[in-house]
Amino acid sequence: MKKLLPFVLLIILGCQGSLTEEQKKEMREGMKANEIVKISDAEITAAAFQYGRSISDKITNQVSLDPQLTAELQQQYHVKIFPLAPGDSLLMEIEQQLIEAYTTASDINLTDNVQKIGTDSLLYTLPVMNTLPDGSVVFKYALGIRMPTKAVVQSMEKK
Repeated sequence: MKKLLPFVLLIILGCQGSLTEEQKKEMREGMKANEIVKISDAEITAAAFQYGRSISDKITNQVSLDPQLTAELQQQYHVKIFPLAPGDSLLMEIEQQLIEAYTTASDINLTDNVQKIGTDSLLYTLPVMNTLPDGSVVFKYALGIRMPTKAVVQSMEKK
């Protein structure tokens, strides 16, 4: 209904006379808000990293995944948050490949990752490492955040 308001206003006022400058400005803003904009895959990927990092920052300071916090963040950000653990038979193939890459990597400075899943979802993963008493660091699990591309694009609009 909001999208039709500028056009209805134009028709009503067009029949009665000219529009004021304020009305013209409102009309232009309404048309600009409904304008279709092409967003590249690179821009979506960069936004997915930023979106995933903003969510993971709220989680990674916890010792383990708090179910209540996870549920709140899932609802707030319209995502699904879950751990990706080695040996989990319920993981999708891409998730298993990511876990394998994290576990076989010799570098302890593993970074986060974004993968496209299907046509309308992205998977952000962040490796969670465990420091052993001898000082060595091992992969514990990956924090997985499955997010709809729509939520990522909408997060871009809020900037």
